[in-house]
Parts: sequence; C-alpha cells; structure tokens
Amino acid sequence: MKMKIFFLFILTAVLIIPSGVSQERPRKKIVEFSHVTSVEDVLYPGIVWKHIKDMERRPFDGLILRLREYNNICDIRPWQKADLKPQIDTLATIQWGKFTDNFLFLYATNKWDMDWFNDYHWKTIAKNMKLTSEAAKEGKFVGICFDWEPYGVSPWQYPGTNDKYATRSFAEVAAKARQRGIQFIKALQTDMPKMKLLGFFQMALFEQIFDIIDKQEREKKLYSNSKSYISHKVTFYTPWHTNFSLAYPFFLGMLEGAGPGVTFIDGNEGAYTYENPEQFYRAYHTIKNRALGMIPEELRAKYQTQVQVGSTIYLNQMFGGYKGSAINFSHEERLRYFEHNLYYALQTSDEYVWFYSDSPIRWWYDFLSGKRGERLPDGTEAAMYSAKQKYEQGRPLGFDMIKEIAAAKEKAKTINSQN
Repeated sequence: MKMKIFFLFILTAVLIIPSGVSQERPRKKIVEFSHVTSVEDVLYPGIVWKHIKDMERRPFDGLILRLREYNNICDIRPWQKADLKPQIDTLATIQWGKFTDNFLFLYATNKWDMDWFNDYHWKTIAKNMKLTSEAAKEGKFVGICFDWEPYGVSPWQYPGTNDKYATRSFAEVAAKARQRGIQFIKALQTDMPKMKLLGFFQMALFEQIFDIIDKQEREKKLYSNSKSYISHKVTFYTPWHTNFSLAYPFFLGMLEGAGPGVTFIDGNEGAYTYENPEQFYRAYHTIKNRALGMIPEELRAKYQTQVQVGSTIYLNQMFGGYKGSAINFSHEERLRYFEHNLYYALQTSDEYVWFYSDSPIRWWYDFLSGKRGERLPDGTEAAMYSAKQKYEQGRPLGFDMIKEIAAAKEKAKTINSQN
C-alpha cells in the first residue's frame, strides 16, 4: 500500500511540476564593435583595461577589440612574441565581469602583397595566427572576430591586383586559397580548440549564385565581373560576390580544417538595412539551408553542425545620417526602428548579435579620452532593454514599422523629385 502511495506521489509530482516551472529561452548575446579613426578611442587592450568597469555598465555581453598593429591576416611580416607580449599581458589582466563573450579582431587588407602561392608567406602567416590564438587564450576570449571586407587592397579578387594570377586559371588559384584556409584555421585554433569564429559575413555573400547547379557556370559567375585593380572605395558594385571570389574557397578550407570544437558564426552583415521581419527569417533560412548548395557534399554535415547564424545592428543605420528609411524618421520612430530590428535579430540568431558603430555615434563616448563624435541618442538603451526583455519573456514585439517605412520612402521620393 505504501509503495502504491509513493508511486502516486511521484506521478503527481511529474504531472504538476512542469506547469509551475518556467523555461528560459535560449540565451542570446550582444557584442559591440566600434570603428574609429581617433587612436585615443580605438578599443586596444590598454584602453579596455583602464575603462572596463565603466564600459560594463552598458547592456552588452562582450566586446570586439584588437591588438595594436598585429591584427591583419595578410601581414607577411614575422610577428615577434616579445613585441606582442606587453599587449598580451594587458589582456591577461583585464578584470572581465559582465562581459563574458569577447572576441579578438582580425581583418584582411593585402597591403603587403601577400601571394597565395608563396609558401614562405603562409608559413609566416600561420606563425602570426598562432600568436593571435595565444593572445586570445590569455585574454580569456571566446573566440576571434574576422572581417572579410578589405579596406584597401583586396586578397579576395581574381585575377588579383595588377592581374597577378592572370596566367593561372581560377580553379588553380581557388584550390590554393582553399589550402591556405586550412592552414589559417589550424594555426588559429592552436590554443583555442573550442574557438568561436565570428565573421561579419560569410556564405550569405554568395546568395545570387546558390542555385546554379553546374560548377563551371557557377565559378564563371563567381569571378567574371571581378576587377584586377582593387580599391575599397570603388569596387562595391553589384554583384558583391565577384569582389570576394577567393573568399569562398578560403572559407571552404577553413571549414575543412576546423576541429570539432570550432564554431563558425555567419554575422549576416546584410541585416544592417533590414526593414521587416521577413528579411530576418529569410536570411536565417538562406544561411542555414540554401547555402548548402555551394558546400561540397563531404563538408555539408560539418557545415550543418558547426555553423551558426548571427545578426547585426548598425547604429548609424538607426540614428545617424547613413542611407535608408531612418533618415526620414523622427527620433521616436528611430527608437522604434532600433527596437524592432534588435528584437528580430535576437529572434533569428542562434547565439550572437553584434553591434557596429562608427562616426559620429559613440557607445563609449563618456569613457574614452578622444571624445570624438556624439553621445548615444536619448532612449537608445531603454529601447535595447525593451527588445531584450520581450525576447527573453517570449512576448511579441507589439508593433511593426510598415506605415513609418512607407511614409519615409514616400518622403524620400518627394525630396529626390525636388532636387
């Protein structure tokens, strides 16, 4: 009899407990990256070390920061550990508290004339990336942030600056770029076997050619409009993928060479300009599923298990003078637009949303000595907290931006017709 009563008690507990216990939603994390031209405001290790307690007042989960001078994957100069040591030591002593998810930044401007076929160049680059891995480990970073966009001479275009690879086929150069991608990721994961690699963009860049089945036709589309002279300011024409043709095989090499603990995060930089929920959901499907058409069959399972979808907010798109509907919004409409986009970015990312800000708006204006630009617009943080809370509590946003965006576009037409 006692045994029956015991089992009845257990059954009752099992049936009752779930109805009275709330379940947390998957935790999403927001990290911040500021691009500035003032040296006093760049988030180098010493700046963060000095201001970390003040910076952690902001509603982020981490930062993207960089080492001074040692931050470019195309740098063919051998980095010396003794030269990096002061910055590595500073990273190791930053008293991280609330900011638990921090990334060390790398970018890819080819100002040293890196050659894909030069083994010495890539032996040097691999050693440099091992030092980067060590720095990230010492700083207790969760991973590396990689900006594929070349701010100057690009390593990604075929046939290359001054037609460097004109005597070689695209297939030959792409195969070498894939080999270098393997070397790159193997070096970078040396001290961080569970590294998270946040790319500001990744496979979504090639969406226009996802559905081309014939490999030769796709490769021709990949590079046919590419320029042999490379300047960041003049090459951003449609289609973008032709400016990044060698980034594709390089990423395949990274994916191939990555250990099982490495996670790739496609940051989907295209979300800067999104204006409705459908764009966010479409991007998630594009990165997770449609992109598989360009992933070799032997790497598809790895892509599915080791690639996350991220999303982004460009602060100047919301509040600054950057192109887009927000230019014709009132301040209150800008705040609603910001909350709207952050809410759907959180809904459609696997784990991370990254913020990008540049002149004139500064998240860190009050903390940094340069005092360039402007303070955050009033209400920014309140809108941010509101979006996060609604996501975390599983509540709907409660509004859309359809009427405001339609009105802003109509106003833009009127202004353009008058000019």
